[in-house]
Amino acid sequence: MGSPHDWQYSFVASDGRALEALSEALVRDGYRIVTLEGGAMPTLRMAKVELHSPLTLAQRNQSLYAIARSHAAEYAGCSVVF
Repeated sequence: MGSPHDWQYSFVASDGRALEALSEALVRDGYRIVTLEGGAMPTLRMAKVELHSPLTLAQRNQSLYAIARSHAAEYAGCSVVF
């Protein structure tokens, strides 16, 4: 991709409080909250405008898996908004 796009990253956890703590950490890193939904499987969606190559996206995904684990959550993947 030759220009920055709005990337959205999704997370799930069995406890919504874990997602609240995760969202606070990600906001400090420049992400913004898109949605935080409760229910049987609480879901958090965060977004950030970024420029990615396949390599940088793979690196971002690995860092998001790690930060999600450190907050008792799971990283569920990403999508790009054109």
